[in-house]
Amino acid sequence: MLSTIPLQKLSKTFLQIFQLQGTFYTPKNNALFPDINLGLTLGNGVFENVNDTWLRWCDADGNLIKTGDELAIEKNVQISQKNAEVSQKNAEISQNILEISQKNAEISQLKQALLLAIEMSLKIKFGDEAIAILSEVSAINNMKFLEEIVSQIPHISSTDELQKLYSEKKEEL
Repeated sequence: MLSTIPLQKLSKTFLQIFQLQGTFYTPKNNALFPDINLGLTLGNGVFENVNDTWLRWCDADGNLIKTGDELAIEKNVQISQKNAEVSQKNAEISQNILEISQKNAEISQLKQALLLAIEMSLKIKFGDEAIAILSEVSAINNMKFLEEIVSQIPHISSTDELQKLYSEKKEEL
């Protein structure tokens, strides 16, 4: 393989810059072109799959200007990072959905248990008289309200009192 490094047979410097002044070219001490805010410099890197020292554009401060391939790699890294962030957020959302589903299942089980307790207590205490209010009570989704009904059943002496308690609590909500 041939070396791409200059052999320095003509000069000890790798890069010589000349500037046209009138009709003559004169050597420049630096490779900056202030009129266009650009310069040339040597930079190490990969170009066309060859890792070597290359002539590169730079800004007025000497910072290398990225090639299209370098910009593409940088953008691909940013896209990969964003994709990773999106995947992480999706995983968090999935976890939250799972937790909500579990909570909903727990609430549903609690509601069923409370409704069963209310139904059994009312049937034992009032017989078939209480069946009319059971359909209304079954529609309640407020667990605190259902818990209060369960706790009040031992203190209620008639279905009318139960209906009154239910109506009062329903208005509070």
